[in-house]
Amino acid sequence: MLNLNWSTRNPPLSTIFSEFFLLMKVNEYPMRIRELEGAISAIRCYPNGPPETHKRTPFGIVSIDVHGNVYSFSPELMGYATRAYPTFSLGNITEKTFEEMLESSTLKRMQT
Repeated sequence: MLNLNWSTRNPPLSTIFSEFFLLMKVNEYPMRIRELEGAISAIRCYPNGPPETHKRTPFGIVSIDVHGNVYSFSPELMGYATRAYPTFSLGNITEKTFEEMLESSTLKRMQT
């Protein structure tokens, strides 16, 4: 069900976030929120370019399928294919080292 009256009964989302951040600061950040930390990092780094995160760093996230194929950046890339990338696998763990996978043509294309 769509709530068409949200904006008339509730404060703007920016107000909710402002209050939330204020409460977090006053209470010395009692909880970690991964997505929030990433967003704050991105905002702070904006003038200097995008922040380096595990989602942008090769092998910051590693996924290995049942056949030993290695994927980086996101587990959602396992088994996914496009015309440009028939596979997102960087190699097979039984055939290549991680150092060799860092030199794979697939990884180099993904980084451009």
